[in-house]
Amino acid sequence: MQRIVASAVQLRNFGIKIGFGESRPGKRGLRGRLLMRKSCLYAWMLVGFAGALGAVAQNNTMINQPSIGSSLHGRHAWIVIGGPDRLHMTGLATEDLKAFDRALALQATSEQVTAYDAMVRSTETAMDELEMFQEQVGKNGAAPQVSSSARALDQALEKARGENKQFLGSFSKPQQSGLRELTLKVAKAESDLAQQSNLLDQEVGGANPDAREIANCAKNLDQALTNFYDQQFSLGKGMGIEDVMGAGDLSLSLPPAKSLINLEKQPIAVTVDGTISKVAAEGHNQFKLELTADLSALQQNISDLLSSKLNKSERCGEQVAVHGASLTAQAPASLVVTELHVARWTCFGSLGMENPNELAEGNGTIELKLTPMVEQDHKLQLVPEVNRIAADSFVAEQLRSGPLGAALREETSRLLLSTIETGTYVKAILPSVAQDYSSIEKAEFREAGGLRVVVDGTIQISDEQVKLLVNQLRNRLSAQASPH
Repeated sequence: MQRIVASAVQLRNFGIKIGFGESRPGKRGLRGRLLMRKSCLYAWMLVGFAGALGAVAQNNTMINQPSIGSSLHGRHAWIVIGGPDRLHMTGLATEDLKAFDRALALQATSEQVTAYDAMVRSTETAMDELEMFQEQVGKNGAAPQVSSSARALDQALEKARGENKQFLGSFSKPQQSGLRELTLKVAKAESDLAQQSNLLDQEVGGANPDAREIANCAKNLDQALTNFYDQQFSLGKGMGIEDVMGAGDLSLSLPPAKSLINLEKQPIAVTVDGTISKVAAEGHNQFKLELTADLSALQQNISDLLSSKLNKSERCGEQVAVHGASLTAQAPASLVVTELHVARWTCFGSLGMENPNELAEGNGTIELKLTPMVEQDHKLQLVPEVNRIAADSFVAEQLRSGPLGAALREETSRLLLSTIETGTYVKAILPSVAQDYSSIEKAEFREAGGLRVVVDGTIQISDEQVKLLVNQLRNRLSAQASPH
């Protein structure tokens, strides 16, 4: 279940346009200054995502190393490997795999995500209490009112600091080691916060409290609390915990794989790109799987393939000639438009001396829509549906309810289904440890510089299998990089 950090709502309330770092002009106070600072941070980080990405040369020699950036796009850090357009992702570099492995070790558990959300909310509550306290002091309110507001602030700060310590105490050994620098900054910020809080308490509880001195102490506390919140934010980002920018995953692109699928004795080349993304799951490691297959070769040969199955020329019977066919995407479905000529002949005369006579003939066009459907057993099927028939009456009848129409629907579905065999894609691109633990959830066709089919699924594997997955990817990378 996705947990949205409360600061997302507060960003909207304060006029922040998420992703563009805008704020209302003239906003004052602790929260306004903090949000403006964070908005600039977001803009700076988003600019960093445009770095050059890696590629693999045709001779399998690595000629460029992709850059890696941490995104604000979700509860799990997003390591960008291969580019934002997943239809054009390239190879896997050693640095990418190391970063993925390290990020897995540092990634927050589902329990830590819950604890982090509660911790951040407590810090934000303390920020609200401090803002109200500053308003009371600014109004030169009565001493009892200031004291009451100070007590509420103390309680909020104590809770925020307590939950912060509890969260840091939940770290595993890899997290303690890998996040040491970030946790030291959080601990230092928490110590400064405690010091400023004590100074404010002394001033408020003094024999002759001075409003000006109280305001100065509150201002220093404001700065300490802002820094504390910022350091918590950085720590959460380092653990891949969701922030206010929205959803995203710890992702790794897989090296493209090529497969040859034989259709009617004609090899059809299919290139498959893939991405695996770690997502939150209770009690096990769950990865989102996205596969993108390039079906341009099928698109270019669909006319010849249908001709080889449907064309026939019976001297005393039916004659069918496919004049042309096209295959395009009509997301999420595909659309096959077939043009053909149909004639029916009969023969009269004695055996061996038949005289053929044409009974009927005509031309027609049929638009067939094929929609992917994943069944309960996770097997992919195509549901054919006739969009439109434009034909002479004789041909229209054959296409609508005759055996010709049935054969065309069957053969078209079979050709596409054979090409989008997801089991072939999985075996081609996934390491063996993950192949038997993957399941398909959704598929759709897309038009992106050629016909593509995008398949979404999941992988559920144990901690030991995750280690094997990384090792098998590393071995595959080594094999690709070695000279032949």
